[in-house]
Amino acid sequence: QLVAIAGVLAMKPACIVLDEPTALLNPQAGKEVLHSLKRLNREEGITILLITHSMQEAIAFDRIVVMSEGEIKMDGAPRAVFQQAELIRRLGLDLPLPLRLALKLKERGYPLPPDILSAEELVDHICRLKSSG
Repeated sequence: QLVAIAGVLAMKPACIVLDEPTALLNPQAGKEVLHSLKRLNREEGITILLITHSMQEAIAFDRIVVMSEGEIKMDGAPRAVFQQAELIRRLGLDLPLPLRLALKLKERGYPLPPDILSAEELVDHICRLKSSG
């Protein structure tokens, strides 16, 4: 995948459209591809349009557009989009794993915020709960 992306970069595009760029890659290689894409966006100013069914991948980017049946159903920053967990589910998408775990804990009475997206955030909030008694 990185070789294919490098070939596209030789053309100096303003925008790159990628359809499931981490499909069939092992998790480490997938992380490397996503890291490279974010770096290209940040350092080179290249717009990255990433098409993915992986909500875990989607949270890594600045903006998420959720489409269904050719229509835009949601558009916004990852935290704003995933706060609408029920709509995400109705659209047939999975929530990121840390958010699913946080919602389960919240159902059991743990006072967690509704916008946890990463494992690090979840661990941080759980540790704060534990230390506050």
